Amino acid sequence: VPAVGVVSYACTMPFSGFEHAARTSVLIALSCIVWCGAWQTERHMRTEFAALCQVERSRDMLEDRNVLIRDKSREIDRQEDEIREKDGLAKSLLKVSRALCDTMVQLDANLCILSTEADIFFEEVMVGKPFTELLIDEDKARFTACVQRARVSEMPELLPVTLHRRYTTSEANLLLVARSNLGA
Repeated sequence: VPAVGVVSYACTMPFSGFEHAARTSVLIALSCIVWCGAWQTERHMRTEFAALCQVERSRDMLEDRNVLIRDKSREIDRQEDEIREKDGLAKSLLKVSRALCDTMVQLDANLCILSTEADIFFEEVMVGKPFTELLIDEDKARFTACVQRARVSEMPELLPVTLHRRYTTSEANLLLVARSNLGA
């Protein structure tokens, strides 16, 4: 727009020499200054607008993350409550089992004996031995299937078996509990 004014002014003014050239030069200089100022203002406004848009996007992202964090926190709280409940159930079941059973045997994921409580009952050191070695051949497959059912169902399983002891065999009822499912 300022350039149009300069061209109009230059074309309509009678050509009067130095004075006309000086005025035109001043008008051109002022037009350039106005144009540079407008350009800088526009650049500043665009930068400010871009920054505001970035702040808005960041705020929206933070709100989304806060919602996600709150949801995760609720889920963690729910899982902690569930673990506490299952831990209480496991401790109760352990107390009942200790009161009713002759011995307690804890097995690892490979069904090897972890506890030393069974040493007296079996009349030998049992830690690290596969529990299936203590079963008669007919009971091994039933025992493995029962363990799988206990893991999947998260419920205790009862299985009558014959166990090999050092000098004898014994009829026993096994109470199988998948402790990992109980949070213990």
